[in-house]
Amino acid sequence: MDPTRKQQIIAEKRRHLNQRIQEAQAELAKLDQYEALERELFSGTEEASSGIPTLGRPIHLPSAGALAAQGGVLPVPPGIRGFGRVTKKETILSTAAQILSDGKRRSSKELLEELKARGVDIGGTDPVNNLAAYLSPDERFDSRRSEGGWGLVHAPRDVSRDPILS
Repeated sequence: MDPTRKQQIIAEKRRHLNQRIQEAQAELAKLDQYEALERELFSGTEEASSGIPTLGRPIHLPSAGALAAQGGVLPVPPGIRGFGRVTKKETILSTAAQILSDGKRRSSKELLEELKARGVDIGGTDPVNNLAAYLSPDERFDSRRSEGGWGLVHAPRDVSRDPILS
């Protein structure tokens, strides 16, 4: 097969997979929205034990059919701020966590490249440092240069970098 044709096939597969990744990330964002709404509605001890929201007014949620007709997005009840929108920071952090969930540590530069491949843009004049600024304060991540860079605090260990086990 012609090398140019091979490159075209690989590029098309990459575009297709990136599209699937973006769709999966959108689905994960919807799940995050549902969890955020549940926490918002049932965060107090009284309503958590009774299962009844206490926002001072009744909440009417759509039926499953109506929800499907809306594209699966739960409407935002009035008075709940910040719900219904996934921020750039949340996208960066959740995607980085997905990438690092394999247990392999990565430098900021390696992680940045994988984020870009998944369609996540960090931006700024120094994206490597900006990525580190997003990850550093989040308790899910830690950075150990001697072990390869960024990883998840509670991730499986990557034995390929362990000189004793590999």
